Amino acid sequence: MLGWDEIGEAWEKQSRSDPPRDYLRVQIDDPLCPINAHCSPTPKDSPLPCF
Repeated sequence: MLGWDEIGEAWEKQSRSDPPRDYLRVQIDDPLCPINAHCSPTPKDSPLPCF
């Protein structure tokens, strides 16, 4: 949220691979630069890589 306005959403998802992997689906609703990303956890609590 920015102030009291929502600017996007994130959902917890699970891949269909074997074994399934958890990730976050992120969508930022910026009129100038909308962003859609998938963020996956990495070992040792590293920052989430997003693509």
